[in-house]
Amino acid sequence: MKKVAVIGIGHVGSTVAYTLVSRRVCDELVLLDENEALAIAEMHDLKTGQVGHGGDVTITANDESQLSDCDLIIFSAGDISILQHSSDRFAELAYTKQVAAQWGPKIKAANFKGILLSITNLAT
Repeated sequence: MKKVAVIGIGHVGSTVAYTLVSRRVCDELVLLDENEALAIAEMHDLKTGQVGHGGDVTITANDESQLSDCDLIIFSAGDISILQHSSDRFAELAYTKQVAAQWGPKIKAANFKGILLSITNLAT
């Protein structure tokens, strides 16, 4: 993979991003989250983590224009705090559906032609 975007930089998204960078799975990584400060902080952490390890993954944050030439978009948006108030693992699905509805038009508008991978937690 040349260029990968991760949408949703929570527990799952940040782990995916770390794995992509540490294993040098991609050349470029784009981090996108509604919490811009979180995406920027993760970007800085990942860049710093490459120092001294021959890291050469280019990492950017919160630039939706980068979606157009991504080979892969990993959609990992969710809100784990919803599960603090419910034992129903499907409770988070309504939130994920809402976020997907927000991102779908953005991905389409970017003329994205790659692979879209959605990570959801539906385990019981």
